[in-house]
Amino acid sequence: MKLPQCEYFEEGKKVAIDIRAVIYVPGKLVAGICFPQGVEIENEYPHMTLMVSDGWKPMMSNSVIQATCAKGMPFHEAYKAAK
Repeated sequence: MKLPQCEYFEEGKKVAIDIRAVIYVPGKLVAGICFPQGVEIENEYPHMTLMVSDGWKPMMSNSVIQATCAKGMPFHEAYKAAK
């Protein structure tokens, strides 16, 4: 709980999550693109890491989303549409 990632964590707080798109890297990870309301989000591309395989860390979903959804990347328009 002392990690920077936990700065905005509130135990017991309920947040509605609407996953609007899914990033799937076969055999590696699955991440859900979501835009929760009323929650402080530090990631440039809000998401939930749903699953990772051995050798992959949840934070790697940040890199995958950045590499595919940033401006000029293949899924940029789809990301904007999901938002």
